[in-house]
Amino acid sequence: MKIQIDEKLDRLTKQAMKITGYRTERGVIHAGLRLLMKHKIAISIKKHKRKIGAKTDRAMTEMVQENDRLGLYDEGYRIR
Repeated sequence: MKIQIDEKLDRLTKQAMKITGYRTERGVIHAGLRLLMKHKIAISIKKHKRKIGAKTDRAMTEMVQENDRLGLYDEGYRIR
């Protein structure tokens, strides 16, 4: 059971990092926006911010809920 939980946390962490293109859980939305600007994607930053924010929030919320359930707490997972 412990191994499955670890795998799920790893998967959620990887998803969140992949979405934002950042190697840490902190500052993920800003990092995602920076990544988009770096690739010169010519779509409104406001739209991207909402899109990245929504995906990141969802991934982070799942991570936070999982950590709370396990009794773990890491400041890096909290983005609000």
